[in-house]
Amino acid sequence: MIHFAANLSLLYPDLPFAGRFRAASDDGFRGVEFLFPYEFPAEDLLQLITRNQLEVVLFNLPPGDLTKNEWGRLSNPGQVSEFRRDFQMALEYARVLNCHLLNMMFGQLITDLTFAEQMACARENLRWAAPLAEEFAVTLLLEPLNPIDFPRYGLNETNQAIQLLREVDSEQVKLQFDLYHCVMSAEDPYQVIRDHLSMIKHIQFADVPGRHQPGTGQFNFREFFRTLETKSYPGACSLEYIPEGDMQASLAWMKEYEWR
Repeated sequence: MIHFAANLSLLYPDLPFAGRFRAASDDGFRGVEFLFPYEFPAEDLLQLITRNQLEVVLFNLPPGDLTKNEWGRLSNPGQVSEFRRDFQMALEYARVLNCHLLNMMFGQLITDLTFAEQMACARENLRWAAPLAEEFAVTLLLEPLNPIDFPRYGLNETNQAIQLLREVDSEQVKLQFDLYHCVMSAEDPYQVIRDHLSMIKHIQFADVPGRHQPGTGQFNFREFFRTLETKSYPGACSLEYIPEGDMQASLAWMKEYEWR
């Protein structure tokens, strides 16, 4: 059985954000995730979650200044204080929403720094953050993003994330595996699962190419979900895709799976 969760930042695009919680619940989801909750008071989000009998499985740290193309601050030595402020805010949201996974957002490459310097900064920030996360039973996640859609993002490959995980050496820091980014990066998702399943705490997916629902691209999702069931993957698999066509029609593929 697969634990499917709905990404409310991408799904139900015709509804206001607050209306997406009810829609997800009506469609049978119990887990939801979103990118950035910070424009809404945490208590307001908690009411939506409670009213619709949902659980928040994941959200991201603040991305930084999007007008400057920032996409996270974990690896920026010039923004350590900003990162730590953002992390404390995210941890408070996680506490209120009873969410146990935070995507740490590595950040963009910085022109006048080496990649090794950015990795070192990320390592030290994670070592600082991990004990704080442990107090709230929160696991911190690293997610590689593909270099086609995110050409300046610093963490493009699974092996880079695994290297950082091993250097941090904490049970509070794990891998967020995004199938779409993995395939777009020309990596073998089955190899990633074979080699690193014990480090994978959360999975997201969309079809390739296009980042739409399964069946719109070329990927064999039947084999993929069968592999996860065979290996007894215990975490959530989140629908992080841009619906193509009607929203309800974009969920039709789920009918052939037993899910919760």
